[in-house]
Amino acid sequence: MKDIKTILLSKNVPGQTCAGASGMAYSSGCLATIFEDDDGTFGYCYHGVGVGGNAFESEDVTGFGTEAEAEADARAHYQAMD
Repeated sequence: MKDIKTILLSKNVPGQTCAGASGMAYSSGCLATIFEDDDGTFGYCYHGVGVGGNAFESEDVTGFGTEAEAEADARAHYQAMD
């Protein structure tokens, strides 16, 4: 598998920052990584930080004929959390 690109799907870039004495602050958000599979097809997976501050990663969604088809499907099936 070869990663091709990562796209931002949510309004916020997911991440973690230092909030000083109070500890760490989390920014919820979702990305999708578009990749080429070993068999020459394309796919994607979602990953990011949920609203509760926990990291997540979805199962791979594969079998697309082109990178553009994989990206379009990732955008079409994204469920906004922000």
